[in-house]
Amino acid sequence: MAMIFEELLGSSALTVDFLRTVRILVEKALNEMQIGILKKVSQYESSIPEREKGVGRRGESENRSLNTLFEHFGERYQRAISTFKLNARILRDMGLIQYGERHSPRPVSLTATGRIIVRILEGEE
Repeated sequence: MAMIFEELLGSSALTVDFLRTVRILVEKALNEMQIGILKKVSQYESSIPEREKGVGRRGESENRSLNTLFEHFGERYQRAISTFKLNARILRDMGLIQYGERHSPRPVSLTATGRIIVRILEGEE
């Protein structure tokens, strides 16, 4: 990822500073639960074999629904599901995750922008 920014910024030193600044901005803009949601969705995506991606509701979404994701956060944050869903909706409105609705279910996943943000948060350079 750093190579992309090096081309834009002209040097690796500027790139490291830029990524560090973006990370600080993201950490200030998102709360702990939102960052946790992004990281957990990223883990979900990396745990699915390539051949199963896009299988549909009966396949991959059974273990990647928003409600299943909440089960991982319920004990940790001790918050109501409505609080969790509000945070997920904020991330969706920011264009960082996507998921379906009751009438059109779809597994929760990161957008391309969400993947970049997770990589920056995890310190990948």
